[in-house]
Amino acid sequence: MATDIVEIYWNARPHLERLGVNLRRSGIDDRGQHLLEEVRKSLVEVFPGTPVLVRFAVHSKVPTDDLRVLRRGAEQPGCLDEVRAAIDQALLQAECEPA
Repeated sequence: MATDIVEIYWNARPHLERLGVNLRRSGIDDRGQHLLEEVRKSLVEVFPGTPVLVRFAVHSKVPTDDLRVLRRGAEQPGCLDEVRAAIDQALLQAECEPA
C-alpha cells in the first residue's frame, strides 16, 4: 500500500513580491521566510494526519501553474479552493502580525 502523502506546489513569487519580500539570489529575507513558514503550517492543517510536502517556487520567472496538489501522485483539483483559501488566510494573518 502506498504511503498517503500530499504534495503541494505553489508559485509564491507573485504573492511575496506583492507583499514587498526581498527575493535575493542568495535567499529570501527573514520576513519572507516567516510568511512561507506560516503558509506551510496552514497547509499541514488542511490535511490533518497526513504528511504534507510543500514546495514553493520563488525564483522562477517562467509562468507555471499557480497551485498544484497531488495525493499519492494523482492531481487533486477538488481541494484547490480550500488550499488557496488556507494560503490566503495564512498570508493575511502573517502580514498583520507585529514585526
